Amino acid sequence: MPGATGYRRVPFRVLVGGAAMTAICGMLDVKADQEGNEAYEPAAERIRTDTRDGGGRRQPAALFSTTESIAGAASDTGHDRLAEEPIRTRWSAGANVPLVSVIVPTFNRAHLIGRTLRSVLAQSYPALEVIVVDDGSTDDTRATIARDYADDARVRYVYKQNGGPASARNIGFAQSRGEYVALLDSDDTWFPWKLALQVGCMERDRSLGMTWTDMVMVDADGKIIDPAYLRHMYHAYRSFPEEQMFERSLPLADIAPELASVTGTARLRTGCLFSKMIMGNLVHTSTVVLRRERLDRVVGFNESLRHSGEDYDFHLRTCREGPVGLLDLPAIRYQQGLPDQLTASRYRIHMAENLLRTIEPVVRENRAQIDLPEHMIRRKLAQTHAWVASERLERGESALAISHYLKSLGYWPWQPGLAKPLLIASLPFGSGLLLRDRVRALRERLHGNAEGKS
Repeated sequence: MPGATGYRRVPFRVLVGGAAMTAICGMLDVKADQEGNEAYEPAAERIRTDTRDGGGRRQPAALFSTTESIAGAASDTGHDRLAEEPIRTRWSAGANVPLVSVIVPTFNRAHLIGRTLRSVLAQSYPALEVIVVDDGSTDDTRATIARDYADDARVRYVYKQNGGPASARNIGFAQSRGEYVALLDSDDTWFPWKLALQVGCMERDRSLGMTWTDMVMVDADGKIIDPAYLRHMYHAYRSFPEEQMFERSLPLADIAPELASVTGTARLRTGCLFSKMIMGNLVHTSTVVLRRERLDRVVGFNESLRHSGEDYDFHLRTCREGPVGLLDLPAIRYQQGLPDQLTASRYRIHMAENLLRTIEPVVRENRAQIDLPEHMIRRKLAQTHAWVASERLERGESALAISHYLKSLGYWPWQPGLAKPLLIASLPFGSGLLLRDRVRALRERLHGNAEGKS
């Protein structure tokens, strides 16, 4: 990221050794760790170089890495069946339309990847390629893709050593050839009109570098839990009145009249959201479509943010580069409740610390660009330090907890709720933690006895 402290350039290189290749397309910004080492540099076992016609236009030909050609969707049955029939759009006529590259990172989800890919290949939008980046799976992911998609030239499979979703998406970026790039997690599914509608909006407003949508949240059995989950999942929407969040809006039915039965009264909401994104993430990754020019400026995901937080960092930097837009209707099914999801409670410490690692330097380096009152920024930083402190205290790390509690109070002194945990962390010889654990055990015992009597 040009001009950003802590980032440096790594030139394009391909390393061949045994079963591994490393590829970063063009020039890649990577975050350096405190010791000056590279915090991320992806490694892919197999890569395919870009192909272009004489005019430099990206082409969707020969879409599988190495000799394995992948595709051919298995039939939909039961829970996997798509409920919606594809709707004919203006893209269906076979005109010269922009290629969309769909990046699908996956790890040990052989039982889910087929459902996800079928939702992509069922899109009414005709020009797409799918790049499945296997992040070191040890299950039957490779065999499943090879068995079910060997005859579909739209699908490519790339295997790499495990490095997390950020590194997998960056490999996908390096492999992609589309004028647009869409992101999709391997446990989510799209409605069949999603790409047609988003590309239509971005062709209508060429200033938009990224669009995203709302989502339907479903449980592990596919049951709908929340039909419009975006604003419930991302609390930063509550930081601003609805009419102040975006600068402009336009009915989606005016942009894609052929989809009026789907869009109803929903609107495309657009604007520059960098300042508002300081208060928290507003963008869900599986709904995102990026314009190639914007992606080239943002470069990629920060691979040093392991386990969580890499998506917020990426979307925040994307918003800093210019206007973005929300298609304010659900266009995906967001899968919740799976044990391997990075939103699980065991990843909370990483979520808290990666949020802090993202937001503090951004505020420090871009304060002049952030159009927010000082008190909002200070409160956000205070809340983030308090979250890190709470997670550290849960792990029994009293010294680190105290440090973050004090930093939180430095940003926002009036926080009476911090008195109790700060006292627990400050008592000598871990006696505060011991007392806390005993009180919790007593409460659980009393709660269990009360349930038994009832």
